[in-house]
Amino acid sequence: MINLFRRNTTSAVVIDIPKRPLTIGIDFDGTCVEHKYPEIGRDMPGAALALRSLALREHRLILWTCREDSLGDPSAQYLSDAVAWFKEREIPLAGINEVPSEFDFRGEIGGRKPVFDMVIDDTNFGGFAGWSMIHYTLTGMPLI
Repeated sequence: MINLFRRNTTSAVVIDIPKRPLTIGIDFDGTCVEHKYPEIGRDMPGAALALRSLALREHRLILWTCREDSLGDPSAQYLSDAVAWFKEREIPLAGINEVPSEFDFRGEIGGRKPVFDMVIDDTNFGGFAGWSMIHYTLTGMPLI
């Protein structure tokens, strides 16, 4: 297994900072916003700031969500609503519910399983760490 991180032991908390930009799968409901599906919940504290910061550090953010748009109901554009949330907060996405082939080691053939270096999701084992801890872990800097 390739080690993607370098260890920082100068702080009280040992963290591994990425050595290169990562491809990160981002869940939406419960992670970026509070669970209010099909509505868009309130922003999770620090979500937009942390995601913009990660994008500025050239990490590739892929929105990976169960939300879909309804073809037969123009008022039920749930995926488009989530994408708009990112656009309104000036957070660039490298992909939406798919990993672009240029970031997928399988190339054009792709596959069913998404290829991410990591996933940020509120249902992570051990629970959701919060955006301040995620930002600190990936940058070595506090979210201010």
